[in-house]
Amino acid sequence: MEARGAHVARTVTRPVLVTAALAALAVATALCGAAAAAPAGPPRTAAGSAATARVQNGLITFNLDPGTGRTVIKTVRPDGTHLRTLVADPTASAESPAWSHDGRRLVYFRPTDTGCHIILARPDGTHRRDLTGSRGGCEATPTFTPSGRRILFVMQRCDSCRTWITSMDLHGRHLHRILRAAPNTGIEDVVLSPDGRRIAFESGIDPNLQPFHRAILVAHRDGTHLRTLVPYRFDAGVHFDWSSSGRWLVYTRWSENPPGHEANVVLVRPDGSREVHLTHVRRAGRAAGGATFSPDGRQIVYRFANLDAPHFWLATMHLDGSHKTRIRELAGPPQGTVWAPRVVSSSAPKTGVQR
Repeated sequence: MEARGAHVARTVTRPVLVTAALAALAVATALCGAAAAAPAGPPRTAAGSAATARVQNGLITFNLDPGTGRTVIKTVRPDGTHLRTLVADPTASAESPAWSHDGRRLVYFRPTDTGCHIILARPDGTHRRDLTGSRGGCEATPTFTPSGRRILFVMQRCDSCRTWITSMDLHGRHLHRILRAAPNTGIEDVVLSPDGRRIAFESGIDPNLQPFHRAILVAHRDGTHLRTLVPYRFDAGVHFDWSSSGRWLVYTRWSENPPGHEANVVLVRPDGSREVHLTHVRRAGRAAGGATFSPDGRQIVYRFANLDAPHFWLATMHLDGSHKTRIRELAGPPQGTVWAPRVVSSSAPKTGVQR
């Protein structure tokens, strides 16, 4: 039920990325110098500046199969109105959209029968550039660093190759391998903390060995100090997010609705010290998941599903799980949902980090 790049499982190059996983993750770090690994933090504003930028909630963005067998990227306003198609590729799916922190760039990946390519575009979906180019294999589930200067993604060069968390610049060059999965395991998705110092990623045990066992792990940006945040037994969903404050991650527990469990949305502290269950789905055939934070950090957008009908909705709620509102019913399950930022100018002087 839950996948940021779930349709990649249908491509030739992703069997390990989706179905394989991490019985015991062996991480190898490939450090190409501290400069390559050190992120530039979010922009700062000096005290007394005449104008500052502040982030508001923009369009909710997600990928959806309109019934053609190929997913497109769509947007909708936070109130559920003005559903629009942002990216539609006539020859391949467009999946896993991600926005730069200033909302000026969009990145996603394009899976085909021969590989996966990362595409960089303008916010309106135009001026698309293939960052993967002639490189073989699959490059997928991209995300921007907080500075917007580099992109992190999951890379697998061949069916039998190991998967890596990798970064590159906005021209598709200067690749830097950060973290490698052990043989017969895979890494599916990766996010960064708002300060760019930590990464979190999803991985799971090979379903042929232990089905419904997927975890979320956290490490330093250079791939060191790896630890498990959400244990494998909780079947953590592929699509998850880190709040703009850095205080919470949101994920889906029991993401595939294993027998006796329904998918639900959960908040967790980055150090694992506290969890908050935001949804309480208990009825068989129902599911809540695919959650992500709003740019202002005050709301969460997620998917609610009646799998028996089937019916699917985009819904929003406050961080405490209150004010649950179904904003839009859709023809299929929305996946890879992300809430776009809208940066506006403010004349009021501000200090500190602007997110």
